[in-house]
Amino acid sequence: MGLILLVQKWPFVAMLVLTAVLGSFTWLMLVRPIHSSAALLTISVYILAIRPFHKFLVAARRSKTFSEFAKSKNCVKAPALPTPFLGAIRYKIKLLLYPGGDLLDDVFAKKYERYGPTHALHDRFGVPKVIHTVDPVNINVILRSRAEDWCPAKGRANTMYPLAQEGLLNSEGEAWMRNRKLILRHINTKRVKDVREAEPDVQLLFDAIGPADSNGWTETVDLLDLFHRMSLDMSTTYLLGTSANAQFSGIAARKREAIMLDYSLVPSKRDREMTYEEAYDVVRNYFSWRSKLGSKYWLADSPRYRKACSTLNEFADGLIKRAMDNRSNCQTSGEPASSKYGLIDSLVKEIGDPVHIRNLVMDLFIAGQNMTGTMVAWVFAQLSVNADLFVRLRAEVLDKFGTEEAPRDALTWDNLQSCSFMQNVIRETLRMYPLLANIGRIAKCDTVLPRGDGTDGLQPIAVPTGCAVTCNIYLTHRRTEEWGEDAWEFKPDRWIGRKLGPEFAPFGAGPRVCIGQQLTMSEISFVIARMMQRFSEMRTPEGQDNLTKGYRVVVAPKNGVKVQLRLARDSTPHKSPLSGAEQA
Repeated sequence: MGLILLVQKWPFVAMLVLTAVLGSFTWLMLVRPIHSSAALLTISVYILAIRPFHKFLVAARRSKTFSEFAKSKNCVKAPALPTPFLGAIRYKIKLLLYPGGDLLDDVFAKKYERYGPTHALHDRFGVPKVIHTVDPVNINVILRSRAEDWCPAKGRANTMYPLAQEGLLNSEGEAWMRNRKLILRHINTKRVKDVREAEPDVQLLFDAIGPADSNGWTETVDLLDLFHRMSLDMSTTYLLGTSANAQFSGIAARKREAIMLDYSLVPSKRDREMTYEEAYDVVRNYFSWRSKLGSKYWLADSPRYRKACSTLNEFADGLIKRAMDNRSNCQTSGEPASSKYGLIDSLVKEIGDPVHIRNLVMDLFIAGQNMTGTMVAWVFAQLSVNADLFVRLRAEVLDKFGTEEAPRDALTWDNLQSCSFMQNVIRETLRMYPLLANIGRIAKCDTVLPRGDGTDGLQPIAVPTGCAVTCNIYLTHRRTEEWGEDAWEFKPDRWIGRKLGPEFAPFGAGPRVCIGQQLTMSEISFVIARMMQRFSEMRTPEGQDNLTKGYRVVVAPKNGVKVQLRLARDSTPHKSPLSGAEQA
């Protein structure tokens, strides 16, 4: 302790002493050349000792300047987490091998309950290294009002390595601004406004659910799996212009043969190659492990993971090349370029680098595919245990859009938004199960969070440059201070007359808010409406728990969403109602 105080008070003297030691050692090496193993051992010990001492001096000096900054801002020290022996390693093991239960509720929630809404891990000098917060005021400062003081944590790029490096979500500074402007210019707003383009994928979903028995009930199906497949097809069609055909593996062989399309770039199981669907599933599992390992992400690696990454990249590369060849041929012939290659076609017009295009598209694909499929699954997980909500939601949909036999208004973005109860159900689902349970940021400069310590927890705390901050959105959405005593209950009616505030951030906030949130919301609304038109009832098999959470890359139902669905009497299985006007 005395050495720490000495270095903090007289860092210049400490540096002089270090320089003298280095000089003396160098002189001894010149006067007495190395001729023995003992001398080599001496050098090794010296090298191993001097680096930690140098880091110690730098940290001590940094501590002094940071203390002066904190004092100038009238900041106090954030509540400290204990640092037991091998605490970090034990914590990682706990995250990786948590034996059942609910990691979010049993570990994270109890930690915040014990140490407060904002707490930190400190170094030996008392300087924060990592800060954890669920305070919406702090989160609003980090993500929105002082966003320029923060940059994304490196964890996401490391988790996804070697996929989608330098894409939209993994870039910073000017590169990020260029990427975001580029994507915003070329995102197809027509798809957002006319979500009925997703109807073919929804029809495949109905085929995958399967036929009904004489009483109208289907067999037990896992909606989580089916919605993920549907979302995978929707994402690849929109971004790449070609479906991954993930839903076909959920359809009976006879029907698959009747409706299979020829996509030469989709790997075939007949060739014993990894399919796009299988590759994505492998990558998603590894992402879960790598995100929990943090800076040790490289421990979760294997030839199978590398093969899966190559499969995804090769799929995108083939389509990018096809779009570039199409554009080149059209320029030569003078004909207008085809726009059938999704977002890729728009990016090809402006970017000449196929690797850059692939990084942008894969980044968006991985993020978007997780969102739509998982969120729709959570909606139906809640409806499976709340029959009254299912009845209310279906009544609103049929009142607005009619049945499949007698459709009314078109299933457009504006009309879907006008279904107030449906939108409240979606918002409540996003509140209870935000897909991004944690959002990480790194301080780019010495800065301040407005709340964190003091007797009332409302005093500001200083944050040093390089400090990592984790915003736990999942628990922020369940704070009783903002949401009431029933914050842990699913109640869509809480949104009646409620305005959105900083306590609600399912898509993030500020400059880096999710760029595809409107598209995601439109797809979720469309799928829910079509499911309500097709099925009139839903029941859960005995013993099935659809609400247990699994925390991988996103928060998803751990046991799937296994239900039986009853075909509506007024449904026509092979009819695809798009709008009342079109039926007329």
